[in-house]
Amino acid sequence: MRRKKVLAAVLAAAMAAGAGAGIYRGVRAAGREPVLVVNASELNQGGAFGAGTAMDGMVTSDVSQDVYLQDTETVSRVLVQEGDAVRQGDVLMEYDTTQTRLNLEREKLNREQISLNIQVAEQNIKTLKNTKPVSESPDTDPEIEIPWEEDPVEPEIPELPEPTEEPEPAPDPNQTFQVKLEKNGKGSQDFPVLVIRRGTSLREYLDSVEEQEWKQFVPTAEGCVFGGWYQDAGCTRPCDMDAPVTEDIVLYARWIRQYQAEALQELTDQASPYNRPAEGEPEAGTLLNPYRYLAKEGAAVYPSFMNRVKEEAEKALKADPKAHIYFALEVYEGDSLSGERKGFWLQDAAKLAGKEFPENWRGILHGESGTLEEIQISPTETPEPTAEPEPSEAPDQPETGEGRTASLRRISRIGAEAVTAEQRSGTETAGRLTGIESPGGSSLGLLPEGGAYTREELAEAIREQEERLRDLQLDLKESELKIRNTEKAVEQGAVLAKINGVVKKAGDPANPPGDGSAFLKVASTDGMYIRGGISELMLDQIREGDLVNVTAWESGTYCQAEIREISPYPDESGMFSGYYGAASASMYPFIAYVAEGGDTLISQEWVQLDADGGGDDLSADALYLWKAFILEEDGRQYVYLRDEQGKLKKREIETGRRQGEGYEVLSGVTWEDWLAFPYGKEVRDGAATREGTLGDLYGY
Repeated sequence: MRRKKVLAAVLAAAMAAGAGAGIYRGVRAAGREPVLVVNASELNQGGAFGAGTAMDGMVTSDVSQDVYLQDTETVSRVLVQEGDAVRQGDVLMEYDTTQTRLNLEREKLNREQISLNIQVAEQNIKTLKNTKPVSESPDTDPEIEIPWEEDPVEPEIPELPEPTEEPEPAPDPNQTFQVKLEKNGKGSQDFPVLVIRRGTSLREYLDSVEEQEWKQFVPTAEGCVFGGWYQDAGCTRPCDMDAPVTEDIVLYARWIRQYQAEALQELTDQASPYNRPAEGEPEAGTLLNPYRYLAKEGAAVYPSFMNRVKEEAEKALKADPKAHIYFALEVYEGDSLSGERKGFWLQDAAKLAGKEFPENWRGILHGESGTLEEIQISPTETPEPTAEPEPSEAPDQPETGEGRTASLRRISRIGAEAVTAEQRSGTETAGRLTGIESPGGSSLGLLPEGGAYTREELAEAIREQEERLRDLQLDLKESELKIRNTEKAVEQGAVLAKINGVVKKAGDPANPPGDGSAFLKVASTDGMYIRGGISELMLDQIREGDLVNVTAWESGTYCQAEIREISPYPDESGMFSGYYGAASASMYPFIAYVAEGGDTLISQEWVQLDADGGGDDLSADALYLWKAFILEEDGRQYVYLRDEQGKLKKREIETGRRQGEGYEVLSGVTWEDWLAFPYGKEVRDGAATREGTLGDLYGY
């Protein structure tokens, strides 16, 4: 066991330094030799010590609980002041859960946008790597000199008069062309054929369509989200809404599967459309592709939403008096985009210009009938949600408890359609209406295949895409961190003291710090603590409140401690990056309280903490296969293993939770199987195999 751990430690370090590439080169150098296979037992938990739950820490009596705010978290009130003594479990502050929930929704949209950009960047890298560079100076056949005995005399040819060209007839301004909208294999909706006069753009034509005919142009397909109109079935060339029509055209719908969005019960100025386009995609806000908001049947529309839409429309009209911006409030079966669309309210934001939406205005969405009912509330009714109501306050509804009644007066029902978000090309961008900015300035848009690049240009294009992919992956990691912490804030609704101590700092909810410093801080006043770091690979295994075993080598102490706090932010000091976590994984600081048995601990001594008592073996039956030996393709996982004939065979496997550097194998691999590193050049179905060890694979 000792020998295995030493080799495993070397392998873990090698993996952190790019060992995957080292294995690949080693296997590739073998030429047509049989492919080396390793027994699955050597690959359990990734073959690396520390794949369990071991952590490092330092003993201290001086710790603090620091509360940081993200831009997605809003505080409603702080219940302590500087100098207050607090005990574990005391409430320190409360979140504005309504506003924080809205911010959470926006961040989830941001994460979805980043994920789409990552998929496109990965595809672009694949396209570029499959592209052959063109020659900078194409070869030409050398001129063949024909020897002449003497220079020939060319005969004189009389000049002929140049023929006069017949003038081309002027195009008929009354000529019309057909524009067909092709659903491209999805949905059951049939679109009308557009008959457009020569020289008229699609935008000009659609902006002249009568309001009662709008809905027939808004596409839908169950389980998919509409992604705009394109000039080709492969959806690589977006439709140009401003180009004059000079021929018959077929436009193809793009559909995006498994798109997620949260159905809104309340629409305020924080609401964002779920189909915000990125750079290079067809613009939204047109009749053919309105900005879309997923809402619940009967959702409340607040004046801040309508006033924001109206203001952006007024800006667009100043830039272009003919501007039209369309948006839709949609209702789906089960409040999910995977269901069938039940109906929607569609409106041109330009029609709202000049209309007033006072504080006592409310809209009630009737998606199935395609209308928005307008009502007025009495001044005693709860205004637009900005914070959690006090327990004594009644919720915002037509009839409230506690003896309070809301006087509702029906005004009207607004027409049958919906509003937009950003102004079209050439006008000022409606940034607030579209919500989240595109992360890192990234954009969607696949690179076309068969592009012409020189060798240097191709290398530069690949480098740029790989750099963009790395940036996006960091953006995604940051977004997921925000979502995880914000979900926790919404769920708990408050921050409790996790240590006994004194409040050293209490921030102002109306003026939170903008320099990255803590909003609230509590310093410990008693007890012995351990400050340590936990790998991000272990965050789903160790929780606040868990007991961990503590082993202190210097003082010879063995005791237990309780995890009081795990920071939501990774450690940037590098203090806790060590042997017990993968070198490439982020470490998250934690505080553990030594309740008893730690009297002999020495301040500032390093200790080892383990949640499972040392955890060399997770389970007698569970196989945690090293992820380097798992091939992922199209969302599925495969391995190459030796079959009964001694040949390699590709097999799909099913995995469960992740433990350190390994995935739990639920089916497809047994302890007796022999597996090959899947990225070797000679690895393929039917290849001959030879048995070996991890040491053989690395050349040890």
